[in-house]
Amino acid sequence: PMTRITALAIDFDGTICYEDWPFIGAPVPVAKESLLELAGYGVTLYLATAREGEYLDMALIRLYNMDLTPVFSSRIDGQYRIKSARVNCNPPDRIALYGDCRKLVLPRIDDADPFTPRRPDGAVDWPRVMDGLRHYVDPAWKEM
Repeated sequence: PMTRITALAIDFDGTICYEDWPFIGAPVPVAKESLLELAGYGVTLYLATAREGEYLDMALIRLYNMDLTPVFSSRIDGQYRIKSARVNCNPPDRIALYGDCRKLVLPRIDDADPFTPRRPDGAVDWPRVMDGLRHYVDPAWKEM
């Protein structure tokens, strides 16, 4: 039987914002609303991105400007560097099982994943993603 999804890894480029490496593209339609909805269901979200250093900082600042920092439990210090316990890291229970590695051992929403629905422009199709996920993330869902 399938169980309720309580944590997801979310890619950044092409998933939350359009690809424009090394810059940050415009937000993908409905990404913000979908991430807020997932968080509202109690799903713990982890940012899973290949970005590091200053390029990761750029992405985290975009999340802050989109009012999405609470979704990834990030905060900004006086130097505008965002620190987060859920960026490119696994949940504590997964670390206990598999060790601490950069590869996130979670279900993932990523424009590079062939199973993630995409828009004609290649970005994640959030309405279709949410249509498929709601059954598995809603706390009212009962295991069959």
